[in-house]
Amino acid sequence: MIVSRGKDKWQIRIYLGMVDGKESWKYETFHGSKPDARKRETALQKAADDSPNAPMIARSFKSYAEEWFARHSRKLMPNTADSYRQYITSAIEILGEMKMGEIEEHHLARYFDALLDGTAGATTGKKKPKRSQKSQNTVAKHFWVLRKLFRDALKQDSPMEYMDTFRVKKKKQVLPTDEQVDYLLTRVAENPVLAAIFDLAIWNGMRRGEIFALEWTDIKGYEISITKSLKHKRGVGWIIGPPKSENSVRSFVIDDATQSFLKKLRGLDNTVKISGRIFTMTPDAFENQYSNIVKKEMGAAFTFHRLRHFCLTKMAEEGFTDTYIAERAGHDINVLRGIYKHLGVKAKQRQDEQIMARRKVPK
Repeated sequence: MIVSRGKDKWQIRIYLGMVDGKESWKYETFHGSKPDARKRETALQKAADDSPNAPMIARSFKSYAEEWFARHSRKLMPNTADSYRQYITSAIEILGEMKMGEIEEHHLARYFDALLDGTAGATTGKKKPKRSQKSQNTVAKHFWVLRKLFRDALKQDSPMEYMDTFRVKKKKQVLPTDEQVDYLLTRVAENPVLAAIFDLAIWNGMRRGEIFALEWTDIKGYEISITKSLKHKRGVGWIIGPPKSENSVRSFVIDDATQSFLKKLRGLDNTVKISGRIFTMTPDAFENQYSNIVKKEMGAAFTFHRLRHFCLTKMAEEGFTDTYIAERAGHDINVLRGIYKHLGVKAKQRQDEQIMARRKVPK
């Protein structure tokens, strides 16, 4: 509100919201023309709308989303916080200056569609590079994070309150066969670096990030300690950080074959290495080699991470206890049961046969 207080003198009155249960207002005396006073009023109102004391429906999405992320990121694991930051940043590019009370379901539906087809971030009149298409699983994660944000902000007035949960098409888990694994190990046998990497995944169930963060000091005799992981941080590149979760910090034993692979690698240049990362290539460079062998040469569809699944599934089929497998893999035992054991069929077939042979048909 603008009230004249004389020639080229104006009083600008801005509503700040409820403070301690009472209405709060900001007053400012402005000297200048009326159009300039209007511009000043607009600037002050925008600043007031972005204040934590402003009515939620009046705040810009950008202001609240940044505040919401700062408050919640302290409770998240670093990897999860990085993902949340990407989701929030992406949404701010589209919804940033809209008022929280102006955002409706159709705005969000168009945003999720844009993520799927790779057009999220484009603006009218200004051409931006086309964004990469997001998978359904990634868009579902955007959905869940934004729904929580709006629920925290607007409670039952959230524009996502009645939207159906984003449905993710379940992908069939592709596990390599015994024959494919045998071929793969034979194929890389003459390359000490690749042979060691595949051995750590197939026979020891290590994650890719754990393998590439492994240092010589992490190996003591027949024991490997996992305390870190190599991961990609947006805007920074590949960095060494904590492993995936608290359960991922662990130690496990290796057999003679694995130790032999590592010993051969350690003396590859006739100099016994005692420190530094074991595998100095980047995960990107490794993925190129992996893709050439598995996808182009073998015509297979399994990812490198499925080699870890193969290892743990084999352990389950061979009779190792769930607790032992979970500790060795660095997994919560319930996650282990839900992800790995259903992938193997031989143990189930064997136990089905045991059930069928338990009793004879009564005469």
